[in-house]
This record gives sequence, structure tokens and C-alpha cells, in this order.
Amino acid sequence: MLKLKSLLKFTCLIVVINAQPRGWTPELSININQISDLNFSNSDKIAMVVRHAQIEGEKSEYLNQIWLSDTKINNIRQFTYHEKSSTHPRFSPDGSYLAFLSARTEKTQIWIMQVDGGEAWQFSYEKQGVGLFKWSPSGDKIAFIMTDPKTEQEEKDKKEKRDVILVDQNFKYSHIY
Repeated sequence: MLKLKSLLKFTCLIVVINAQPRGWTPELSININQISDLNFSNSDKIAMVVRHAQIEGEKSEYLNQIWLSDTKINNIRQFTYHEKSSTHPRFSPDGSYLAFLSARTEKTQIWIMQVDGGEAWQFSYEKQGVGLFKWSPSGDKIAFIMTDPKTEQEEKDKKEKRDVILVDQNFKYSHIY
């Protein structure tokens, strides 16, 4: 119940911060931060993904960063700072680490960071990249989903720009690792 109250307070705070005294415009709608993918730890912490617009000259995109809220001390802070988005935050079972997905390298991988701060380190090094993941109950392993890699022939066809897409053929399945 305490977590729900804290979440409600946090949501109201965000609404108040983003409240604008003037009329609604498309520019204002772009600049509203969106909160998603909340994850609750066992120790009164909430991790969430905050999506905000990055508009610089001709380049415009949305960037996702992870924010961390401590409901015991009513504190919220940005947890990840990177030019690439970070998503899917998940606390370790003991609450001391936060794992998340990011494409800081060529493909999306699992990264882990101590909740107290510091530098994130790369946990997975999969050629195809990683999908969703989950900590083991003991916290010493992480299971993740990954799509089957391309065959050598598929890689060759892609390089030669002969990689046609055939509907209902050559399926790529995802597996748990």
C-alpha cells in the first residue's frame, strides 16, 4: 500500500511539473515525458522508464532513460545517462542491482548496475541481441530470450542485397537461454 501511495504522489508530482499555464500546442505535447515499465524492489525502490523528446536541429527522436525512486526518503533521480535508450529495468532479488536493456553496443544487450550508482557493465554479449530477461530467484543467473541467429547463407544474401522476405517461410524462433 505504501508503494502505491508513493507512486500516486510521484505521478501527481509529474503532472504538476508538466502543467502549463498556456494553451495546448503540438510542441507542448512532444515535450511531455512519458513514464512506463515500472519495477518495484523489495526495499521501497521503484525503477521506471521515462521517455522524453530529443530535438536538436534536423535530428529528432525519443530517448528512454531509467529513473529510480526511493519511497522511504521521497527521492527520485535519473539512473541512466546515455546517448542510447535504456529500457526494461529489473531489480535483482536482493535489490542491490538493477539490470536493464540497452543498445549501447551494436545490438541490444543486458547491462547491470549497482542501485547505489556507479558504471554499468555489460552482462550479455549475444550477436543477435537480447530480448526480455528475468533474474533467477537466487539472483546468481539471468534467463533471457533471443531470436535464432541468421544462417551463413542468410548473412551472405543480405550482404549481396538478395535477402528477399518470403511470407510464411524461413521463420526465426525465439528461445530462452
